[in-house]
Amino acid sequence: MSKFEELGNLLEKSRSDYLDDIYRCSKFASELVRGLMEYLEIPESEQLVKFFQDKKEDEKTETYRYIRDTMEFNPEDKFWHFGIELKIYEPHNKLNSTRIRWGMLIKSFEDYFILKTDVTAREDIIHENNVEEYNKFYEHIFKQLKTHFEETNINYAKKEDGNNLIYIH
Repeated sequence: MSKFEELGNLLEKSRSDYLDDIYRCSKFASELVRGLMEYLEIPESEQLVKFFQDKKEDEKTETYRYIRDTMEFNPEDKFWHFGIELKIYEPHNKLNSTRIRWGMLIKSFEDYFILKTDVTAREDIIHENNVEEYNKFYEHIFKQLKTHFEETNINYAKKEDGNNLIYIH
């Protein structure tokens, strides 16, 4: 095998590893978010969860329905970055709503993932089929969001459409 062919083989392996990693991480992220929606008992009939490219804190940042469309790999920290937007409304008035955005980072290993979020401000390790680890993560997200509403003085000046947008850092 020539040195050029050896480089070509390395390129092919590198590309294959990259595609496998984004597939694995986006699949895990999708399952994680679906589980969070179930845990928070978000009505399935409503599109209350969307995704955006993390670190783009502009209200006009485009949102997407699919995580994979927003995931970006950061070569410095070796994490996949994306953001989640959750729309929460008052029980008796859906027009009074708030959109909450936070960033998530995912790194895959052979049999587990490391998660970092703006909400939890910590690293979580989740093994793919460990329901207890998923539930601990969901409970922590719920408690942090609940604390945010209970303890944070939110500026409720309504926009024309009646929606607020809050970034959790």
